[in-house]
Amino acid sequence: MTKPISSGLPFVSLRGLFMAAFLLLLLAPVSGHAAAAEKKPPAKPTAEGGAPNKIWNIACDEDKASKKKQCFVSQDQYHTASKQLALRFSFGYIDSDKKPVILAMVPLGVHLPAAPQVKIDDKSLPLVMQHCTPAGCLGAVQLDAATEQQLRKSKSVTVVVLPMGTTTAIAFPVNMDGFEKELKLLR
Repeated sequence: MTKPISSGLPFVSLRGLFMAAFLLLLLAPVSGHAAAAEKKPPAKPTAEGGAPNKIWNIACDEDKASKKKQCFVSQDQYHTASKQLALRFSFGYIDSDKKPVILAMVPLGVHLPAAPQVKIDDKSLPLVMQHCTPAGCLGAVQLDAATEQQLRKSKSVTVVVLPMGTTTAIAFPVNMDGFEKELKLLR
């Protein structure tokens, strides 16, 4: 069974979750058009068969107290016109038990009580929203082994949000090309 991460549940330490959230915030671009314009969205393969730019990135940080490394594989998506970060989708393992977790930073202006969702094929997983910053709002969901395997094999992963003041959801498709290759580097 997939379990959302919540501060009241004993299976995930708050330290691990906060460390993961801190790592994502370190990677978040500074607000403003100039900073966002420096980081371009990944390119598609060229018509001539050229290689695409890397769409998954690995970022790590070390917990100074425990000296343990925490790493996530992440994909950023940007709004075409403003070049602002629209979605950061990250996957990694937290705590000493290496529990699989999805972290997603969604844009500001999302109706949080509607619980943004991660859809893996036909399975919807509600994100437990943790907090918002000027870069966006961070949500997380812990995965069980079966859902982790489904994510690793999936060709259709989407993050769905409901903007404030509307009844029409916005879906951010996550490009899974190269995900498994990058994920092997986390283990």
